[in-house]
Amino acid sequence: MKTPQAIKFTYLYRDAGNSKAWGEVVFSNPNDLSLTDIYTRLRKTFDMGCLFAADQMQIPEVFLYANGDVIAEDHSFHEFHSLGYRQTHLQM
Repeated sequence: MKTPQAIKFTYLYRDAGNSKAWGEVVFSNPNDLSLTDIYTRLRKTFDMGCLFAADQMQIPEVFLYANGDVIAEDHSFHEFHSLGYRQTHLQM
């Protein structure tokens, strides 16, 4: 029986000066969904096709202004970058 592959979700925060901070989370995939199916479902929830609030997805925020140095052009959205399979490994 084939073990479902976990899904790697890569995203970033891009500030007003185009500096970037990257994040990555790995999700289980118990229903063995394809990357296309997952992307189609995610895209329906994104704003402007690729923006989302990391805290609403319950994933770590990767803001560059964590120390409070927010300027008017900064925002609170993260940006979807990619999906990929991440093989799960059993430790024995």
